[in-house]
Amino acid sequence: MEKSLLKNIVINFAGLISPVFVSLATVPAYIHGMGIERYSVINLVWALIGYFSVLDLGISMATENHIAKARQSNDGTIERIFWSVFFLNLATSETLQKSWHWGSCELSWDAVE
Repeated sequence: MEKSLLKNIVINFAGLISPVFVSLATVPAYIHGMGIERYSVINLVWALIGYFSVLDLGISMATENHIAKARQSNDGTIERIFWSVFFLNLATSETLQKSWHWGSCELSWDAVE
C-alpha cells in the first residue's frame, strides 16, 4: 500500500475516533457543572440539530461551490444563487412541515378509532 494512502487512512480514522475520547473527557465535566437536567436539554437540542442537518441534502455544499465560482468569475450571480437557495430551503421546510403535520393528524385519528 502506498505510504501517503496509509497516512491518510490513519488521519481519517483518528478524526473519527478523537471525538469519542473528547466526549469521554468532557461530558462528566459538563454534567457536574450544569446538572443532569440542563445537560439533557442541551443534548436533546444537539440531537435535533443533527437530525435536521440530514435534511440539508447537500444543498449547503452546492451553494458554497456555486457562490465561490460566481465570486471568482465576477459575473454578479451571487444574489440570484442566494435567493434561489433561500426559496428552495423555504419550500423544502414548508413541505416537510406540512407532511409532518399531516402525519401527526393521521396518527391522532388512528388513535381515536
